[in-house]
Amino acid sequence: MPLIIPSADLRNNYNKISKRCHETKEPIYVTRNGVNDLVVLSDEVFEKMRKQNEESEEERIERLISEKFDKHYKDFNEFKADLLKNVTEAIEEIEDQLPKETKVNLCGVSDEFDIEQYLIEHNLNNRIIYHGWVDGQKRSEIERNTAINVLPTYSEGLSMTVLESMARGIPIITTDVTTMPELLGGIIDLCPVGNAKSLAQMINNLMSHPEMRMRVSQMEFDRVSHKFSVESMIDNTLEIYTKIMVEQQKKIRGHIR
Repeated sequence: MPLIIPSADLRNNYNKISKRCHETKEPIYVTRNGVNDLVVLSDEVFEKMRKQNEESEEERIERLISEKFDKHYKDFNEFKADLLKNVTEAIEEIEDQLPKETKVNLCGVSDEFDIEQYLIEHNLNNRIIYHGWVDGQKRSEIERNTAINVLPTYSEGLSMTVLESMARGIPIITTDVTTMPELLGGIIDLCPVGNAKSLAQMINNLMSHPEMRMRVSQMEFDRVSHKFSVESMIDNTLEIYTKIMVEQQKKIRGHIR
């Protein structure tokens, strides 16, 4: 049976109320003028509830992503094929408008899906070069000759691909999912997921306007340097800890009184 007390008891019997909350782990309902006004919990119970809610939200997001995936794809290979199709259709859309010497470097691992064979079957192997997984010197060589970076992702966390492209001054084209709007900050339009025509237009627009590429490159570099540098992350982390410490000190002073 939950305990219901008038608001005056908070002032007159605080220690007793605090002890009951900590011992029973149950809430106490506080009324004001006969009407429910507050619910008092121990800090331990409150933090436990908060963490449970956060975990439930993470599980909810994971379930929604899983349901969306299962609705559209039989397995991960089918998903990869759809993602690759989105890229190749975009390139085919603007094939005649791209200079012959312009190449598309396709990088990433696919152990279960034969990308090279796919490109041959669609007569794209002269335009699109599949490198597989790249790092180190090979990656640096590709990036030195890269006009734009395209990441038509369907789902993403905090994308290091986007941040690293911005830091290297390579304009990035990506989709309007998860953290992408926050990372790019409105510098450049984001592509709707799975929309090959929109992706093609964005690629062609940047490739056709060198001055726009330079402007986007500078703006993205400035943003990543200011918002996502190591120094900025340290400052933001310290600010969060400072706020937490201030709040905890307020709670301690409140208990002492």
